[in-house]
This record gives sequence, structure tokens and C-alpha cells, in this order.
Amino acid sequence: MVEIFGDTQWGGHVDLTLPVWRPRVPGCQDFVVAASLRLENVDYNVGTFTSTGGPIRDGVTAVVPGISFRPSAGTVFRANYRYHWIRDFAGNPTNRMAGFQLGFATYF
Repeated sequence: MVEIFGDTQWGGHVDLTLPVWRPRVPGCQDFVVAASLRLENVDYNVGTFTSTGGPIRDGVTAVVPGISFRPSAGTVFRANYRYHWIRDFAGNPTNRMAGFQLGFATYF
């Protein structure tokens, strides 16, 4: 096995969403504005180096606050600010990155 190619991974996330405003808009009974928070972590290469016994650090941890707007039950517009930490397999200092994400989803 070559240790830089992971054969075991794990990860998970938690999404919290809280409706913060339900204005009365004519023709839109399901109108909702919600605040959200997503916490996530993934390890792409679980294990240790056989040569050193040190952990293989290859993963991402992120915190993603956001706000969403639902004009109807089947449609959502969402804006997030994603801040994440990336560790490479050798354990070099963490790279920190952030950015805005915009999204739209609908079901018909």
C-alpha cells in the first residue's frame, strides 16, 4: 500500500436551520427566511505512516453560516459564507480559505 493514496476515509456534517422570519406576502403562503449553520469534517486518508508512526493528515474542516429564502415549499435561494481549513497528507501548516457561495434549487 502506498500511504499517500487513502484506502479508508470518513466524514460527516451537521446542518442546523432556523426559520427567522415568515412575512405575509400575497400569493406566497410558504414564504420563509431562515438562518443556517453547517459544520463539516472529512478525513480522506485515515491511518498512520509506517515509517514514522505519525498520523496521515489529509482532510478538510469547515464552518458555513448562511441565510436562505424560500418563496414556496419547493424553491430555495441560499447564500453562504464558507470558511475551511485544509490539511495535506504530510501535516504541513493548515491552509485557510474562505468564500461566498450562492445557490438555487427548485422542484417541479
